[in-house]
Amino acid sequence: MTSTAARLRLPDFFIVGAPKCGTTAMQAYLTQAPDVFMPADKEFHHFADDLLRPDDPLRDRHVYARLFDGAGKGQRVGETSVFHLLSGNAAANARAACPDAQIIAMLRNPLEVIPALHSQMLFNGDETLTDLEEALDAEADRAAGRRVPERARFPKKLLYSRIVAWRPQLERWIHAFGRDRVLVVLHDDLRADTPATYRRVADFLGLDPGFTPTFPIVNANKQVRSPGLRRLMDDPHGPAARLTGLVPQAWRRALRRGIERLNTHHIRREPLPERLRLRILDLCADEIDSVAALLGRDLAHWKSTAACRPESAVTSLTLGPR
Repeated sequence: MTSTAARLRLPDFFIVGAPKCGTTAMQAYLTQAPDVFMPADKEFHHFADDLLRPDDPLRDRHVYARLFDGAGKGQRVGETSVFHLLSGNAAANARAACPDAQIIAMLRNPLEVIPALHSQMLFNGDETLTDLEEALDAEADRAAGRRVPERARFPKKLLYSRIVAWRPQLERWIHAFGRDRVLVVLHDDLRADTPATYRRVADFLGLDPGFTPTFPIVNANKQVRSPGLRRLMDDPHGPAARLTGLVPQAWRRALRRGIERLNTHHIRREPLPERLRLRILDLCADEIDSVAALLGRDLAHWKSTAACRPESAVTSLTLGPR
């Protein structure tokens, strides 16, 4: 690392994933702490150079470091990129740049993660296969670079069954940073006792024990009202892009988010059909046992879940970029 890079303000901690496991909520809670700075957005994936396209601007270390320009003296700096956990390179890259960083990994029952992630990818426009079984069938093609929607930032985010292969992912980060610098948080605990789970994370990070945030429900299941409006907004050469190009960037971002809010409604996701639940369980059962052994936790209830727990249809806070 050059002397210039050494002077850059980089994170003291990372929330590295996994997707749909409560990371957006945890960022929202941590950001309230006066001794924490996190960018308003998430999903930068700077250290995942095996996932990002060569022209992704967030591969640039100086572009990435500017995300933390607002951090005050004495604040702990963090960021959330949920596919850092999936990346084969991110752990080693982060260790080289931020050797003293602390790592937070959040996990959830794969029978809940896979349908929730598929729904999120549809909402984002990354996914075009509306049927989850068809999307699972397409994984081999997508791993080979075929049938990948143009909008998808990187193909691996659509390999749903591989995303929940968590033991080797966790082991990469433990190997890079040491077991005592990697905290694994289960969504079960966050859901059962949010304040206590937040306090566990805050204690791990050494935050002010006297501060308690509020705990809004975050990132509920969403659906696009008008796919046509979404396509219009996403067309880089269309009339919406030309119109918004006439206003300052900050206004452009606010305008886009306002339109996205109007084009979003929150729905309760239906439980998985039994056939599909058993298929996902067959894909994930051995992985669940392996993660349970690594964590020393009994996760048998993940395999006995009768159906995917539906998402609440409540107002959500969504952080970007994708």
